[in-house]
Amino acid sequence: MVTDPVRSLVLTIALASCRVGFTEVRLPPPTHVDPSEPRFGTGDVMLGDVMLGSSSITIDTTALTIDGTPPDVGLFVAVPQQGSGPELAVLEADRVALATGAVATVVGTRALVIVARTIELAGTLDASGGPMTVGPGAGATHASDGTHKPGDVCDSGGGGGGHATSGADGGDVPTCLPSAAGGASTGDDALTILVGGGAGGGAVSFGCGSPAGGGGGGAVQLSASELIAIAASGQIVVGGGGGSGGPECGDGDAGAGAGGGAGGAIYLEGPAIVIDGRLIANGGGGGAGGNGLTQNGTIGGGGVGASGTTLAPAVGGTPPPSTNAGSGGTGGTATAPPTAGQTATNNAGGGGGAAGRIVVRVLR
Repeated sequence: MVTDPVRSLVLTIALASCRVGFTEVRLPPPTHVDPSEPRFGTGDVMLGDVMLGSSSITIDTTALTIDGTPPDVGLFVAVPQQGSGPELAVLEADRVALATGAVATVVGTRALVIVARTIELAGTLDASGGPMTVGPGAGATHASDGTHKPGDVCDSGGGGGGHATSGADGGDVPTCLPSAAGGASTGDDALTILVGGGAGGGAVSFGCGSPAGGGGGGAVQLSASELIAIAASGQIVVGGGGGSGGPECGDGDAGAGAGGGAGGAIYLEGPAIVIDGRLIANGGGGGAGGNGLTQNGTIGGGGVGASGTTLAPAVGGTPPPSTNAGSGGTGGTATAPPTAGQTATNNAGGGGGAAGRIVVRVLR
């Protein structure tokens, strides 16, 4: 039960039945949105109809489109954010609903803010980062990259992205290289500025590219004047992306793993908020190092870290069976910090990304 007027819930929450009293009010200017901006969106925006085969929707906060076109009803506009935060994409209507079984993927550069009288989610609203892509409205920070020792085959893993906490360090190579630092914690628990998680640090190899860090999770805000209802089948996901695995380069060389991205930001506000589903903002797992030397075990690239898009912690990538390569660190959750990439003889693992932030604000 949410009882405080303002309550910050960091990272992942799964509330079986969170209900608050219902009072019909006119929503004041939504938090984070410049109050001078026009707010005249009307009509019902219905996202997804599984029976008609439209269960996959793309919301683009750069182009301000839904499935490639501006919405037929309501408003979808770019507006300034209060407090000098990054620009926002605001979708306003009388009612916004996401159908059961539908998946609305949010892409673009701006955080998504939905403003309506009622907002009902029975499907998945996904603004997560990916292994090589950032979520919409993700933070601009970037964890430290791993390094390569010239004239050797030593590669340290990239650091994990930071948000609610610091990201975890990448794995080191004790005889050659220190670890790469995880990204610093950013913002505050109240999400005074609506912004998502930081990206994981990249990794290196001597001759075949630089594995990319996982992208930071994006930012989503729902502001309702009457009701926000997230059904048992519904969820909002802003997980950090998994770090890339170290490649196998040939000629006895391989690379280290990259860091996972940090979880993003979810902000809910309204007089009545019912959460029967899930809010997920976990950090991504770090990528594993690869192995290029037969005398050290199986040759092959390291596995990609899992993205932080489930309630379970995102696991790090798995290296080939070898004494030469380290596994990736685990992404952070509400109850556990991210873990560092594994130390290795030559190609270390990337660090796990930090937890994101979730705020549920009940208007009295």
